[in-house]
Amino acid sequence: MREVEKFWMTARVSLAILLISSVALAGCLAWTEDSQGNLRSVGLPGVPLWQSKQPPPVMTPSDFGLTPQQAAQYSGPILVIPNPNGSAMYKFYSGQNGCADDLKAMMAQRAQSNQNGPAPYCAPPPGPAAAQQGSKS
Repeated sequence: MREVEKFWMTARVSLAILLISSVALAGCLAWTEDSQGNLRSVGLPGVPLWQSKQPPPVMTPSDFGLTPQQAAQYSGPILVIPNPNGSAMYKFYSGQNGCADDLKAMMAQRAQSNQNGPAPYCAPPPGPAAAQQGSKS
């Protein structure tokens, strides 16, 4: 009886490996990565089976091609608006920072329309070293 159980266990594992390999080779497996190369989601195209719980890393103004001098004009928290597909939109503020006010308005609108999915948030500002490092790459 024990050998029969071993056989079926080996057969199930082999079948699972074969199925995963077939899906991957057929192009039915999709995954997304953030700009740092970290895995964000895995699944079928358009249907993620697994998604990372951590938000994607916040991009700096320099990541968008601004010089350190231009990036220095932006200050304070950054409004991050995540999309369900793992990407995000960013709103940088110069002068008077309105991240908290904009976030409050977005959350109220979100509650009224019963939206679900990743919620927007205010991220801490990147330091000057992060802005300079982003411009070198």
